[in-house]
Amino acid sequence: YKVGDVVEGKVLRLTEFGAFVELEPGIEGLLHVSELSWIKRVNHPKEILQIGQKLQVKILNLEAEKEKISLSLKQVLTNPWDDLDKRYPVGSRIKRAVKSITTKGAVFEIEEGIEGFLHVDDISWTKKVKDPAEVLKVAEEVEVMILKINKKERTVRLGLKQLSEDPWKALADVFEVGSLIEAEVVEVKDTGITVKVQGDLEGYVKRSQLFDPSIETMEEVIAKYKPGTKVKAVITELDVKKKRLQLSLIHISEPTR
Repeated sequence: YKVGDVVEGKVLRLTEFGAFVELEPGIEGLLHVSELSWIKRVNHPKEILQIGQKLQVKILNLEAEKEKISLSLKQVLTNPWDDLDKRYPVGSRIKRAVKSITTKGAVFEIEEGIEGFLHVDDISWTKKVKDPAEVLKVAEEVEVMILKINKKERTVRLGLKQLSEDPWKALADVFEVGSLIEAEVVEVKDTGITVKVQGDLEGYVKRSQLFDPSIETMEEVIAKYKPGTKVKAVITELDVKKKRLQLSLIHISEPTR
């Protein structure tokens, strides 16, 4: 026997830390629990092995003088992470059930033993999702996109919002700073108003860009720009990367309707 050989053995005993495999009468090797599977987190060898079972194992280490042989079962098998990026290329779409939900996102099982993570920031382009459970449910089948595969760390990043075009980019392709755009008032505060523009994107009109205090009062402005009111505004800032849209109504005297 030498290191690297793939040999047949028979399971003799099972312990919490592994299995003792007989290669031939009087010669046993230890198959450690960590060498049982590439993808499964095996807590005890009995989960996948039985006494008397014959199997192919690879010799990892051999110390004849100490009568020690280290064996591996998983290294006889193909590591599914090796070609995962070929089976699931970045940009490809898959439909899988939500396995679990955390405060930071959702976990999907891509295939047995391989999970992908959908971060809360990758759920929506337009909504600030604070709790993924508000939009996702365990066991619900959802189409997601493969964003990144890290073989070394064995992680897969998934995206939901990436299934559609970034509306911020689409908005920037059509409008630029200084452009006039139609918006709908969503919320009115003393500090300014929040509006919604095409693509269901939110913009903000600061108080200083809301009205001329020499002509109107804040009370009059609040009465005029009620939620649902349509207005035309001038774009003063459009930052696609920061998802920020600043608008001005300073030159708009009346809402459109």
